Amino acid sequence: MLTSNFYILQFRLRAKGVLSRRSFLLIGPVAFLSALVGAEIPARQAIVGGNTEALPAVSIICLGGAVICRIMHSRIHLQGGRVVIVNPLYSYDFPKCAVRKVDVRRGALVVIPKSADPDEEGVFAVGFAGSLIDMLFGTTDRAAATVRDYFDQAKGGQGSSDEVNRRLVINPLADLLVLIAVVFGGISAVVLL
Repeated sequence: MLTSNFYILQFRLRAKGVLSRRSFLLIGPVAFLSALVGAEIPARQAIVGGNTEALPAVSIICLGGAVICRIMHSRIHLQGGRVVIVNPLYSYDFPKCAVRKVDVRRGALVVIPKSADPDEEGVFAVGFAGSLIDMLFGTTDRAAATVRDYFDQAKGGQGSSDEVNRRLVINPLADLLVLIAVVFGGISAVVLL
């Protein structure tokens, strides 16, 4: 049974059916704030101190923070007989009837659609792509078991279409950092050239 207090070592299933690693919930905002604070130092050196060579550092720091924020935004939604895998750039929406198998391959949770070729890998869930800690505690295996159990218990979501929908993921924090990186990259290109 899926409940709001379902905890397994490194991940949790929140009340709205969101499966995510606990550490991701903390690391994402910390990475965002760290990137802002870290980018402020070279920006101040360039603006106040006149050291224009520090401008590219702002872009590099912000882009690094954006990548970390996108990875930490990875999760799995379990709702209405569907599983939605949210990866850093794309999300994949699988209705129950479109899933051939939920498996763990090379330490990562993977959902294999029925429409996939036999040698095709399927869709990896970046949020459960394994780690050193996962090797010790087996949280990816437990997450895969949770998704399998959800599909076994899920009602609805059958639909007539077994189409897997792929959408671009919008992450406001990461996108803001990319915008800052582009602005400071453009400024540094004009100033330094």
